[in-house]
Amino acid sequence: MSQKPRRSRPAEVYEDYRAKSGWYLAAWRDHAGLTLEDLAAELGRSKGYISDLETGAVRTGRPATRFNRDLIEQVAAVVGTTGGRLIDVNPFSLNERMERLSSVIAKLDEAGQQAVLSMAESWAGRTGTTG
Repeated sequence: MSQKPRRSRPAEVYEDYRAKSGWYLAAWRDHAGLTLEDLAAELGRSKGYISDLETGAVRTGRPATRFNRDLIEQVAAVVGTTGGRLIDVNPFSLNERMERLSSVIAKLDEAGQQAVLSMAESWAGRTGTTG
């Protein structure tokens, strides 16, 4: 599988998909550098199913393909984010360094997160960038 972010599509494409599907699946898949085939294989689903999830497609005579909590968690793990961010955040609108830092911090236990926060606040105080 690819590991470099794929070139992002115009922002309005992701926003349209989000409005129709309810999440930023296409943006996160592109950001993770995955093709439809890659994500489908990781999830044990078809390429068409993933495409329908991304675009909110409605097939004639069938309801829209929707996601559920289990699928959100599975997809989030594959694309390297959280379920909430998968729904609410376009990864191409994020500051890349802050995104990497957030990802590292999220893997820490409560004590580790507090230690990083304290260190960052201390560092910001020494460099005059608080507040």
